[in-house]
Amino acid sequence: RQHIKTAIRNLWKNRAFTTINLVGLTLGLSGIMVLSVMVFQFLQFDQLYKDKDRMYYLKTKVKDGGEYEQTTYPLLAEALKNCPEIEAGTHFQQWYAPWLKLQEKEIQEDRTFFADTGFLNVFSFPLKFGKSTEALRNKFDVVLSEETAEKFFGKDNPVGKTLTADDSIQLTVKAVLKHIGNNNSIRPNVVLSTLLLQDYPGFNDNANWYNGFAENYLKLKPGANITKLESQLNQIVKLNYHPERKKDIIRVVPFTER
Repeated sequence: RQHIKTAIRNLWKNRAFTTINLVGLTLGLSGIMVLSVMVFQFLQFDQLYKDKDRMYYLKTKVKDGGEYEQTTYPLLAEALKNCPEIEAGTHFQQWYAPWLKLQEKEIQEDRTFFADTGFLNVFSFPLKFGKSTEALRNKFDVVLSEETAEKFFGKDNPVGKTLTADDSIQLTVKAVLKHIGNNNSIRPNVVLSTLLLQDYPGFNDNANWYNGFAENYLKLKPGANITKLESQLNQIVKLNYHPERKKDIIRVVPFTER
C-alpha cells in the first residue's frame, strides 16, 4: 500500500511527464488494436465461399498488351459446353437498376446484378431463405440480400412473394442471402436473371462476339488443368470472335488474385 501511495505522489508531482506517457501508451494500444482489426479483416477477405481455391475469373489480353476483366457475352455459354475442366460458371453485369415496388414501398438498389443460373453455384453465398437450386431458373426470379428483403418484408420469409419492377414486371422472390460483410468484394443487394435483359434491344445489340462487357467467374473441377482450359477458351476465340478481336487472349486467373 505504501509503495502505491509513493508512486501516485511521484506521478502527481510530475504531471506533465505522466500525461505524455499516458497519451503515448493510449495511442500505442489504439494503434495495435486498429492494426489487429485490419489484419483480421484482410485474412477474412472473401472467405465466405466454399471451394474458393477452385474459383477463377477470366481476363482478356488484347493485342496492344492491355488487360481487362471482361469478355464477350457469348463466350461463357460456349465454354460451358466445350470445356470439361469447368464445373460451374456464371457471368454477371450491372446493366441497370430497376425500381422495385411492394404496395407503397419503392426502392432502387445500386448493387443490382443480372446473373444466370450458375451464380449461386460459383458464389456459395449462405442463404437465409430459399434454395440455391431453385433460384434464377426462371426469367422473373429475383434473389435479395437480407437487408433489401427486410426493407420490403421485415423479418418474414418472402420466398414466393412478388415484387413489381419498373411498374410492370412481376418478380418472384426465390431466395434471400444472409448478411454479407464489408470484407467481401461481391455484395449484391438484388440479383435478377439475365433472361430479363434479352427484352432490352440495347443489351441484345451488344451481346455479340465483338463487344466485351461480361465478367465471367468459374468454379473448376478438382485438379483442373488451367493450361488446357486456357487453350480451349482461346480456341473458342479463334472460331467465334469478330475478325477484329481474334488476336485476343483469354487468361484464367485465380479468384484470390482479383
